[in-house]
Amino acid sequence: EQHQQQQLRPFTVDILSIASISQLPLLHAQKHAHSSHISVRNFFNATELDDADPHCHANITWEHVAAASNHCRSRQGKKMNDVTKYMTLQYARTQ
Repeated sequence: EQHQQQQLRPFTVDILSIASISQLPLLHAQKHAHSSHISVRNFFNATELDDADPHCHANITWEHVAAASNHCRSRQGKKMNDVTKYMTLQYARTQ
């Protein structure tokens, strides 16, 4: 049956939904809506409880945000995989 399902799908996607534990009904609605599509292979969800620092949302500072942003921006020109390159060209801009 799995092989037959793969043949019916023109493509497959894996979805990662990032949500907050304070908004779990939205996460459940996304899972119900998206995972019913035949092309969805996996639906993963994560909340702040899955973070290495589950309290980061409460005690993050602008300095931490700036440091993370600077780290990501400094990767410009470094080797990126094809998916990251595509997503960067389609949905992001580097400065």
